[in-house]
Amino acid sequence: MENPSDNIDANRAGTLEIVRSGLRFIYQQAGGRLYGGRLLPLSRGAGGIPHQGITACRPFELILSGEGPDFAARSRSIGGCAGLMRFNGMAGERRADGRQVTLEYERAAPALTVTQHFLFPREDIPVCRQWVCIKNNSPEPVGIEQLASAVMHHVGVENGPDAARDLRLHIPFSGWSGEGQWRELAPGSLGLTSPDSSHYRALSIGSRASAEKHPAAVLVDTKRRISWFWQIEHSGSWMWEIGHLFYKEHQGLYWLAGGPCEPFGGWWKELAPGESFATVPVALGCVEGGFEEAVGALTAYRRAACRRPHPVDDGLPVIFNDYMHCLWGDPAPEKELPLIRAAAELGCEVFTMDSGWYAAPDENWWARVGEWKANPARFPGDAFARVMRAIRDHGMIPGLWLEPEAVGARSPVSARPDGWFLRRHGRRIVYNGRFFLDFRNPGVRAWMLDINTRLINEHGIGYIKYDYNIDLMQGADSASGGLGHGLLEHIRALYQFYDELAARFPALVMENCGAGGLRMDYGMLSRMQIQSSSDLENRLDYAPLAAGAAALCLPEQMAVWAAPPPDGGTEDTILSMVNPLLGRVHLGGRIDLLPAPQLALVREALALYKQTRGRLARMRPFYPSGMPRIMPRGAWMSWGLRDETSALLGVWRRGAAAPSCEIPLPAAMRGWRARILYPQKPPPGDSLKHAADGRLIMRIGHPAGARLLEISAR
Repeated sequence: MENPSDNIDANRAGTLEIVRSGLRFIYQQAGGRLYGGRLLPLSRGAGGIPHQGITACRPFELILSGEGPDFAARSRSIGGCAGLMRFNGMAGERRADGRQVTLEYERAAPALTVTQHFLFPREDIPVCRQWVCIKNNSPEPVGIEQLASAVMHHVGVENGPDAARDLRLHIPFSGWSGEGQWRELAPGSLGLTSPDSSHYRALSIGSRASAEKHPAAVLVDTKRRISWFWQIEHSGSWMWEIGHLFYKEHQGLYWLAGGPCEPFGGWWKELAPGESFATVPVALGCVEGGFEEAVGALTAYRRAACRRPHPVDDGLPVIFNDYMHCLWGDPAPEKELPLIRAAAELGCEVFTMDSGWYAAPDENWWARVGEWKANPARFPGDAFARVMRAIRDHGMIPGLWLEPEAVGARSPVSARPDGWFLRRHGRRIVYNGRFFLDFRNPGVRAWMLDINTRLINEHGIGYIKYDYNIDLMQGADSASGGLGHGLLEHIRALYQFYDELAARFPALVMENCGAGGLRMDYGMLSRMQIQSSSDLENRLDYAPLAAGAAALCLPEQMAVWAAPPPDGGTEDTILSMVNPLLGRVHLGGRIDLLPAPQLALVREALALYKQTRGRLARMRPFYPSGMPRIMPRGAWMSWGLRDETSALLGVWRRGAAAPSCEIPLPAAMRGWRARILYPQKPPPGDSLKHAADGRLIMRIGHPAGARLLEISAR
């Protein structure tokens, strides 16, 4: 056991606290049961819990078939049977991945055991990963309709019935070519207008977890300067909810989060006698400060607990991909070879052939994918092998695009038995002329592992971009649950496949893509090294997208496109190259056609990136001008990365009428000195000045321009 204070007798009464990693979880123990669940920074001292109405504050939320919620639930996701379960005690232990505390509960009829897990990866990071396990100890099956991964109570309790008054929710909205769009919203604008039962629910249904909203958010108490934040680490359906409990008890707001439930995601699970089930993990934290402090803590947590060390990708190699503003999925040997030479001359370290290599020229291949063999009409003879060899001969790692979960309805692979494919109501699920492979089937995983092995061994592939342009929506048939449970099973089996692939090829660099960033979650990113941030083609709009994505994904994992146009000018090239310098460079475009002056600017940017990339994994995002948005244009924006002694700051003039802007630096950076880092020779009309109060005054002469600054402590 880690600490004697973690081991609590269930028969005591009074306050029960979990104190770890700068966090304090506060519960009330009475009558053999546990209530509440307040979370505060440890630096704030002990926080009280109101006793009136405390029994409505369940430490977890569980709804069983045949029981349903109590009368107080209304349309909220609360009011389950947790109040009927006796508290068995608290225990703690040290694990390889951190310190774990568990709270255990039991029920006699039906005989169930529920265990809440709190995993604290590091003592200096105020984040806890939570999940809940349930075991059926009865002789009969038990149906589960809802089981949240994490629950919190008493938010804003100091304000009585107006608990949401001082709160602001920061919600990251998403969409195709519109990922990472954070909005700061008052709870009242989201429907938390009544202190009795109003609530707001964010959710995603399907297998692209960030298709509409990203599975993360930040809640700021603007008066007390405390922020709560969370991320749901799952690639399927998810839900979080915040709302009022009751008007009379003034217990503040409740919050819960987890995977799907039956009303929201079609999830239902029949738990057989002796069977256990674990919910999806949710990371929850709390800090003193606002949005940036919350993002800083999440960034530290992702580095410590989510991203796997990698022998190749830890060096953040420069990647060229032949898709964006380049071949657009139409590769051929005569097109690739000039690009390979140009990419090598510029200093690229990975060269990725994107989609289309498996299809005949002019073929609409969406409905025919699945075999993952080079098409002989496009690559006759050994042409495909020669292209891969040319990449290696130029000192770069060969990369390739795959969409392993999809099989075209006209592909020869579609003739496999129905058991190879996900089904709904007994029929194969079809999306845009394609079926979904069922990774729950061990034969499917073995077959896909063999395909990857063949490509890696035969062609020296060291980088694979795994795309996902389909969506399972409500889910698939399951032998032991609803459609949502079928989706959950498939996602977990998919994780198993990628774990097996990484074990076989530990040096393989894997990129996570879901039509860009529509599958940007740490279920995938805990397994893959790089995240495609977007399919966005507009270079002027990419900066605000990348700024928002950096709060959702580690900068060292965030791939940002740079595709300087051959027919553009100096400012187009600079703008294109500034965009990815705070993340992962994904160079695209017809670099083989760039004029010499533009080639020089690209070469300069890549050389600079190689000098600064070693710092990125030690820095956290900051937003001195506020969180930018894609729309409206016609504005200045800035965002950057900082540590305790230096910062890299991008500044963009996105069509703004004013030729200059003022950038207020954080108080901790007052007195630091800034210089223009890229381009080394700024165009005429540029200037950078330091105001006496610590502001930077930046002037960019071109209405659509960008610069990268370095700011250092004296």
